Amino acid sequence: MPADLRAMLETLRLQLLSLSVTAPYYYSRLLRITQQLDYVGQAWPADDWPVRQPPESLSRRQIHGLALTRQQFLEQIAEVESRVLNAEQTPGSYAGHQHL
Repeated sequence: MPADLRAMLETLRLQLLSLSVTAPYYYSRLLRITQQLDYVGQAWPADDWPVRQPPESLSRRQIHGLALTRQQFLEQIAEVESRVLNAEQTPGSYAGHQHL
């Protein structure tokens, strides 16, 4: 199952990277991607979640891609979803999109 979820996660990542803040239906598409990311996080077996390596064993380039814990991942997805739904912060801004 994680292989399917990994493929889904990669597909969602690519969709997110290709989503422009000026694209039609940006907010709807962003909301749908966050909902799908939440599904992946919830469906991923806790025992198979990628484990974070100690920072001292990583190069500077690898530190940028450190894996979040499952809880951190779900919290960040919930935060983005909340921002899109409540329009607290404009997710269409470059900074908002980069945060995601």
